[in-house]
Amino acid sequence: MVCEMMKLLYILICVFVFVACDDESVKGESYAGKSSMECHVEGSSLKCVEINPYISPISGEYDKNEIFGDGEIVEFKWDETIPWYLLSSQHEYGFDLDPYSLLPDFFERGENVYVSVKKDEFAHVRIRVDPERKSEYHLDKIDGVDRVKIITGHEVCMEDKCIKDITLSSGDYAAYYGDKDVKRYLHVIEYDEEIKNVLFVQFGDVNGSTCLYSSNNGCFTCETVESYCNKIYKQAVVKGVFTPKSAEDVGMDELLVVDLTNEESVLLKMNSYNEIIRLKLYPEYKRIFEEYVDIAKRLDDAKLAYEKKKKDYEECLERYHGGTYACPYDRNGRWNMERKIDMLQEKKNETYNKFKKIFSSVETKNHHVVLGINEMRIKWDLLDNSARNLKNFRDFNMACTIYHAREYNDGCLNLRFPMYLRSSCGGIDKEIEVEMFANDKAKNIFSLNLYGTGMLDDYCDYSIYADVHPFVPGMPSAVQYTLVNYKSDYDHTVVGGLVWGSHVAGKSSYNALCHEIAHSYGLSDLYVQEFDPTIFEDVASYETNLMNNKTPIGSKIRYRPLEVTSTSTNERIKVKSGKFATENQWECLRLSENCFKQ
Repeated sequence: MVCEMMKLLYILICVFVFVACDDESVKGESYAGKSSMECHVEGSSLKCVEINPYISPISGEYDKNEIFGDGEIVEFKWDETIPWYLLSSQHEYGFDLDPYSLLPDFFERGENVYVSVKKDEFAHVRIRVDPERKSEYHLDKIDGVDRVKIITGHEVCMEDKCIKDITLSSGDYAAYYGDKDVKRYLHVIEYDEEIKNVLFVQFGDVNGSTCLYSSNNGCFTCETVESYCNKIYKQAVVKGVFTPKSAEDVGMDELLVVDLTNEESVLLKMNSYNEIIRLKLYPEYKRIFEEYVDIAKRLDDAKLAYEKKKKDYEECLERYHGGTYACPYDRNGRWNMERKIDMLQEKKNETYNKFKKIFSSVETKNHHVVLGINEMRIKWDLLDNSARNLKNFRDFNMACTIYHAREYNDGCLNLRFPMYLRSSCGGIDKEIEVEMFANDKAKNIFSLNLYGTGMLDDYCDYSIYADVHPFVPGMPSAVQYTLVNYKSDYDHTVVGGLVWGSHVAGKSSYNALCHEIAHSYGLSDLYVQEFDPTIFEDVASYETNLMNNKTPIGSKIRYRPLEVTSTSTNERIKVKSGKFATENQWECLRLSENCFKQ
């Protein structure tokens, strides 16, 4: 009954739904492997030296599923780069320098640097001065037509390397050689701290066997996810307050069971989970929804009763060759039934309108729900006690290849995989082994041999299940489902979202989860340019953007407008002017109305 209700609700609300399943960005979140690189400008080019052997990262693509990496991310050597404004280790908030300005051919792109700071606090910035121009250099604060000298080149160069940490209040600054504006501007932007409320539901023990893959524990806890994501969101002076909730608190079972008997879209699965949670969190929403379902059922029953009465009368006429004496026409009864149907239809329409209204007005800040999945159970029902032509081959192969530490393409054909057998007739679940002996990738089906089951009773129904290293069915690591209130063509307010985060290992898992949470706040995927200087040999750096549309991603978000893409593509979006659509990530993260509306 619950499944039918969820499907009904899906049909009702699909017009309101925007899903960011990130076919690319979900797949590849900064799986940086075990490579570590150091990069700096040498002469006229950027030089990167590999420190440790590189292990190919998992891409998340089913045809290219390599070894899980630990998510290590490269760090820029800022002291050896060209720009004059450098990030200070004392600065807690955002620092946005165009990464292309690191390259000599794009030096001019370092013209504007943006720094965020919490209201009534000072920004910390490192100033770098060319030693040969120190007598000319000075940094001024610009206030309209007025300029106030803040520091001179000689004051900066009192320390080694002509680099000095200074504190600055909010406002605009410019570097000068004497009276010459050298077009190096620094903008310190002051914000009140924005609070985002998030409910965090943890599935599985953080010390369980499914937490380890490779050499790292990638499992999620409320505390670790909150801490990691807030280091990222703090760039926009945003703080997520993560409240731990039990599965029961959000209407779910303590054990997350993903039934793979039938092939369903990721959208339908996520919609089901989302509505279970929504019905639990909002009693009035649940009341109106249940009222609608009840009226819809009564209307269907009334229509069936009316059609039956009509059919019985017509069959009677046929049986008695039109004898109206033998088949009296119940005019009043029919009129009452028709009136009842009209009244129920009117009530159904009225309730549906109330449902739509409350759907759009549920409290935004309380509907960011994150499922931190450290363990999950996958199951299949055996039809006619047979394990032939089971659906969702891709998901079985994902679980099995992870178990055997194999690449997805190598597959699990003729390899045994431990599972459990459960009978509808009761008794203890039985440990068995299964072996895939056939599959059809195009049809997404597979067949298993079962070992250790004993005799199966024809009068019982059976299912097989396994508790596995988590992943998103139909997707590899993380997926996010966002609800959008379309008030108008230009006002698409984010109502909230459900994020499913399946750990991989280390920072790669956390970046994936923070990426998806950011989607629920309103951020879009970003266009990744072919020669992105923040990515080295497919390894992310601390300057690689969190919202990159494809592998790898890092933890950076920026103030400068960045080109956005349609979900699941790396294709830029053109607006009416013919230009490509952009998004200011700091402003968007703070308020969804400032996000680009897809």
